[in-house]
Amino acid sequence: MRINFDQPITDLDGRPLHESGIDGLTLKAIATRLNDELGIEAAANTVRIIRDVVGAEPITLRRLAVDVLLVPPEGNKLDLAEKIERSKLAERIHQSGEGGVEIDLSMAGKLREWLGERHGPLLAYRVDQLLDPEARETVAE
Repeated sequence: MRINFDQPITDLDGRPLHESGIDGLTLKAIATRLNDELGIEAAANTVRIIRDVVGAEPITLRRLAVDVLLVPPEGNKLDLAEKIERSKLAERIHQSGEGGVEIDLSMAGKLREWLGERHGPLLAYRVDQLLDPEARETVAE
């Protein structure tokens, strides 16, 4: 089956989820410190500027798939052949354009399983919709 890995992962309202270049806890710590030293208005403006500078990229199926292929869960022992197979697929997905990548149903199932184990319910659900042919048909209706 051909999968377009450029597809964004969306929230419950259908808007693309974004990944900021700075995590929320770090941003909160910066805001708290600025608030203590400069006051709430200056802190809010500085946090807005940090978000603008760091940017926020949409989370795509490509990024999730490449990450899970190249960074298996801790304790997961892969033999050399599995490492090479996963790396080759990650490279194909990474380099793919809008035309997508042809993957077999078995690999799509493995990606669904691996991504479902690594991420929370919403991302697991969205990945399932994008990688499962039956779920994709249901979503399209």
